[in-house]
Amino acid sequence: MSVGAAAELPLHALEATLRPAAVRVSGLTRCYGGERVLDDISLTINAGEYLGLIGPNGSGKSTLLRTLVGLEPIEEGSVQLFGTDVARFRQWGRVGYVPQIQKMVRHDFPATALDVVVLGRLSRKGRLGRVGAADRTQAMAALTTVGMHHHAQRRVGDLSGGERQRVMIARALAQEPELLILDEPTTGVDSTSQDHFFSLLDRLQSQERMTIILVSHDLPVIMARAHTVACLSRSLHYHGKPEGLLEGGVIETVFGHERGLVLGSHRHEHLHPHP
Repeated sequence: MSVGAAAELPLHALEATLRPAAVRVSGLTRCYGGERVLDDISLTINAGEYLGLIGPNGSGKSTLLRTLVGLEPIEEGSVQLFGTDVARFRQWGRVGYVPQIQKMVRHDFPATALDVVVLGRLSRKGRLGRVGAADRTQAMAALTTVGMHHHAQRRVGDLSGGERQRVMIARALAQEPELLILDEPTTGVDSTSQDHFFSLLDRLQSQERMTIILVSHDLPVIMARAHTVACLSRSLHYHGKPEGLLEGGVIETVFGHERGLVLGSHRHEHLHPHP
């Protein structure tokens, strides 16, 4: 690649030529009870990329994310993180994962918000690692980032759903991950906090060169902020630039009778997709 050609590439695309892919999925298939929920998925997410993952309910998005972090078995195909097969991957401190809110914390969980976030630091230290003052400082900084520092000593079970969600986001951020995987992270979070959170993701990607995978039903957010979009409904129907999603009938094919709601939300927003 010539110097002139490299200068024309977006920074996240240029990084892809210099670092291994953060995620590489090849021919991934997953079945439940004989029914395919993921069908021959192949997808590469480059280092420094911000990917928006969309699809209707039950389309396999959460299953795909759980497979990426080793929580689902691989029946066919392969998954690599930073060039290493997920079955042999051990550097989990490089990966932050925030699952859907209803799958995160039991209501009777006795730990405080700060305790939960501090646990995020352990993934960087290994099984025998110890938490020190610096780790608690980092955890408090992460709680401050998501606006939950005033609730640091409250039990997680006593928090609202939206507050617990922010604690789990802080836990992932406290790891200082290179890859951040978020499954509908703003569910139950008020609109002001959502705006602050998405601005935070923008900063993490642009300043820290963090790789981000964001599952969201909010098409305007995806179109305005993500570098690339993947549209999933058991199989991968689209992977490319956000503006290409509105061409070729992809939304109509994937979302069916919900397409009017999805397209309507887009048309009424003033969006400025990434170049």
